[in-house]
Amino acid sequence: MSQDEEDAIRVTLIGAAEGTNGHLRLLANFSSEGESPDEIESVVIDYDPETDEGEVTHAHEGWLTAMVPTDSGEWLCVSADGELVRFRSGRFAVSDLGLESALNDVTLVPGAGYVAVGDGGALLEAKRIGTKPRRLTFGPDLYAVRAVASNAKVAVGDRGSVWLGDGAAWTKLDVPTEACLFAVAMIGERHFYVGGEGVLFRFTSDRPEPVAIPPEMTLYALAAWEGRLLAAAGEHGLFSLGADGTLRTESDAPMYSLQPVGERMAAMGDHVLLLGRSGSWTRHEFAF
Repeated sequence: MSQDEEDAIRVTLIGAAEGTNGHLRLLANFSSEGESPDEIESVVIDYDPETDEGEVTHAHEGWLTAMVPTDSGEWLCVSADGELVRFRSGRFAVSDLGLESALNDVTLVPGAGYVAVGDGGALLEAKRIGTKPRRLTFGPDLYAVRAVASNAKVAVGDRGSVWLGDGAAWTKLDVPTEACLFAVAMIGERHFYVGGEGVLFRFTSDRPEPVAIPPEMTLYALAAWEGRLLAAAGEHGLFSLGADGTLRTESDAPMYSLQPVGERMAAMGDHVLLLGRSGSWTRHEFAF
């Protein structure tokens, strides 16, 4: 491969987990400018943050959109082809769920399986990994889902959609926006944040409270970390929200995903990984 071809490869980091010997295992999508989504390849990278050296160890011929590591060490992933994909023992295992549209996010439910969401309002629930999920449909596309308990799950999506799962049913909450919502972070069973195109709302009951952010900012991921709310705001960078409601810039690097990794937080974008601990961040860049 020529240097020009190498430079044309876009490395989009979408997930992180602890590895061995202080290394991280990263999930990334390799693509090229103008490339068809059918040509995107998802890869596992063994990465040493001390030396900034990374090696591709496994590849999946398909476009994975999200991942979450389990307590057993495997990864639960979803794909743009509407598949559930498990990565364990160095292999990708694909489950065809019969969907005709993309799945966009997946989360574990503590002690109660997982929930996945996708285009067309698809929502899949399973009480255990490896069992057939129950499928629900809620209309507008859904982009993110989080859970802190079997009776405390939140999914968000297009046209201001916010759905609350209480273990028995899912209820649509009234939110004063038609904006697309891409992100949710749960603090407690009835305490959570949702965000998206120029909007951020805080829930402490079933009623949303708007939080002021610049209207041109889009929030792609949210996470609670060290007493603050982190927001990955795409081209606007990485921000944190303090208890007084003040937004603070943590990095101007474009960020699209957030994931806790042990005691650290991983903020991820194209070619860039930020690792945070105790309020400080280190920046790591990738080129393949």
